[in-house]
Amino acid sequence: MRMKIAVVFFFLACPVVSVAQDEPVRFYGSTTTIFRFLEVLDPNDPSSKVYQIPAYEYITLGSDNVGVQGFSVFLRGFGKLEVIDPVEGAKFDGDVLFYNLGYRTKNGRFRAKVGRQFIYGGAGNNVLLDGVMVQGRPWTDIDLSAYGGFVTWPSLEFRSSNYAFGARAAYDRWDYG
Repeated sequence: MRMKIAVVFFFLACPVVSVAQDEPVRFYGSTTTIFRFLEVLDPNDPSSKVYQIPAYEYITLGSDNVGVQGFSVFLRGFGKLEVIDPVEGAKFDGDVLFYNLGYRTKNGRFRAKVGRQFIYGGAGNNVLLDGVMVQGRPWTDIDLSAYGGFVTWPSLEFRSSNYAFGARAAYDRWDYG
């Protein structure tokens, strides 16, 4: 269901294109297909094995400068098809991995994202979040960012207590303009 909502949202947001823009609307996408060959135990006869061939399809869709200069839409999801009848589970399954709306100023000094996204807070410190992230560079070498929202790891059951928030101030000589 979430996949359908995200895909509909993406395609509704894309046609909203302003005529007087500095840069044209850019659409992009990619797809990756992975086939796996598995030998699994037969649940009807645990002493024998059966073969499974799941096919995974990862799809990325995005668009920049949608309606407003610097506004972007991003969606990434996957589908899984059991080519041979599955031993257990559904023949077809899938989910949305990431979806977000973003804004970035032309000079790169401010950006914001809302939606499902990875937040990287440093080495080994990242979180999958349904929330908001803002980042700015008020001075040339200073980078400030803040984020907040609900943690959405697939292994965790949704609870309102699964939230995360944080902020970061860093010295960074790289100029994003």
